[in-house]
Amino acid sequence: MKIEIISTGEEVLSGQITDTNSSWVCQLLEEHGLQVSRRSTVGDRREDLLAVFQERSQKAEVIIVNGGLGPTVDDLSAEIAAQALGESLVRRREWVERLEEMFEKSGRKLNPENLKQAMLPPSAEIIDNPVGTACGFMIQLNDALLYFTPGVPYEFKRMMTHEIIPDIKKRFHIETVCRLRRLHCFGIAESRLDGLLRDISLPDTVKLGFRAHLPTIEIKIMGLSKSEETLTVEMDRVADAIRERVADRMIYEGDGSLQQEIQDAMIARNHTLALAESCTGGMIAEQLVHVAGSSAYFERGFVTYSNEAKIESIGVPPELIERHGAVSAEVAEAMARGAQKTAGVSHALSVTGVAGPEGGSEEKPVGTVAFGLATPDKVHVQMLRAPNWGRTRIRTISAAVALDMLRRDLQGLDPFGHYDLTRTVSTKTV
Repeated sequence: MKIEIISTGEEVLSGQITDTNSSWVCQLLEEHGLQVSRRSTVGDRREDLLAVFQERSQKAEVIIVNGGLGPTVDDLSAEIAAQALGESLVRRREWVERLEEMFEKSGRKLNPENLKQAMLPPSAEIIDNPVGTACGFMIQLNDALLYFTPGVPYEFKRMMTHEIIPDIKKRFHIETVCRLRRLHCFGIAESRLDGLLRDISLPDTVKLGFRAHLPTIEIKIMGLSKSEETLTVEMDRVADAIRERVADRMIYEGDGSLQQEIQDAMIARNHTLALAESCTGGMIAEQLVHVAGSSAYFERGFVTYSNEAKIESIGVPPELIERHGAVSAEVAEAMARGAQKTAGVSHALSVTGVAGPEGGSEEKPVGTVAFGLATPDKVHVQMLRAPNWGRTRIRTISAAVALDMLRRDLQGLDPFGHYDLTRTVSTKTV
């Protein structure tokens, strides 16, 4: 099947807006055993839109058209679709009623401008959009089915997942079973990960994919078969082989997150947590509270950026800072102990480092970061150095290392992982 994507909009064409929708839908289609053969981008100009609809509909079987369904004058997709069909737009009463219902539920008055979004070609089939005002629609033009979708990402993603993918499979009698498993790793380079997994024997029904997304790497196990039972067995075997090779560098599976894994484990054990962050500046706290329900275990966070804050807020002895420096294993240990005691919690994490671009020294260059994990009976401390990849990347990696220390400890593993980072001092548990 030849599937194409047409992205519309001057902002997308000029690069003012990154076309993440096209990248996402290509991955989604591949996960369902469908591949995109061509992508086009066109601005909000009538003649250009008409030309690309006419041309590509003679080459493809399915075209996903993204954007141009809004209420403003430069939203032209429905108008040009009707022109390509030789039809005139008509107001679709079923979508007008849906708009009236949406606005009434939200306590707002329906804007006359939004009625434009109910103007469609008469032959178009409406595609539901329960999370927005722009309905999608499908037309047959020349040799292709054209699915018109909103540009708002969450509306587009829901429509593709719940409406369009099932419709394509039904119309083209696609009966193969598609399955996708995601395994997420941390602390290992993509090239090394590929080397570890290269000798795994893959059946014809299964293939692997990788996606680097700082600070993790996602391993995708993609399966496509006519037998769900056989596919499950084969994917299980591949997943087991990956786990054996990757070992404890795999931090979670599925569509969750490292933060969710930690939250579940902390709540199950009735543990509580406090943070003492310096170079990460609250980044760890933000990641934890992003998960609903985090208040059940996360008590508080201290952003102790200055030396004075470390001393005044969590009781770090000033002589430790004077003797060892703020970026040191000794200060990281004191920060973790201080946060644990001040907050009255079972666990505390601390991070203090040189994120750059300035502030490094020969002894402690940019990327040097010390970590502490206080548990009810021990404190684990390590000091690592990341390459000077820039301030944001160093902070992101530092937050991930701290959280991984906690995850590992909760899972009964050595809290000191084997990362592709330089260990500058010996780890210690006191």
